[in-house]
Amino acid sequence: MRPVVKALVPLAVAGVTLVSGTAASASISAADARGSAPDRLVEVGLVEVDSIEVAESDAVTPMNVVRGNCGKAWLWLSDVGRRKYKVRTGFELAGSRRAVSYSWRVQVNGPRRWSKRHSWDSGLWFRKKWEGSRESNVPRRGIYSGTVVAGAVALSNGRACAALPASDPGRIT
Repeated sequence: MRPVVKALVPLAVAGVTLVSGTAASASISAADARGSAPDRLVEVGLVEVDSIEVAESDAVTPMNVVRGNCGKAWLWLSDVGRRKYKVRTGFELAGSRRAVSYSWRVQVNGPRRWSKRHSWDSGLWFRKKWEGSRESNVPRRGIYSGTVVAGAVALSNGRACAALPASDPGRIT
């Protein structure tokens, strides 16, 4: 068994399991962690965690909105024309949970190993929901894929929620 980390850490690592009171888990592929085109994506939203540990990877179906025991996370990648895209991402906490801060990273991958990373982080004043967006140009038309590669939310009760990849592929023209 590999070591367990007792802290809130970025989740852009291969084969991550999130452990909470009722052992919720998921994993991402090594290709996702290296930032290359994803071949396996995770179907987990926000999950309240006590620790993070390495686990076996397993393939699941990609989704734009993913749900967990802590809330939901989302990502949409849309074409805005002239070799430009818009990525929109965020989270909403379930129940009475409130966020005091967050850190969020999205990676967009495309043809010929092209990639771009978008990052957001800030304090939140006991909010349930956050959403961010960015626009960017691409070097050529083609199929691109956006993925939440790291998402962490610090809660007002001292616990944390973590997000694994919500994902959306799209044709950018």
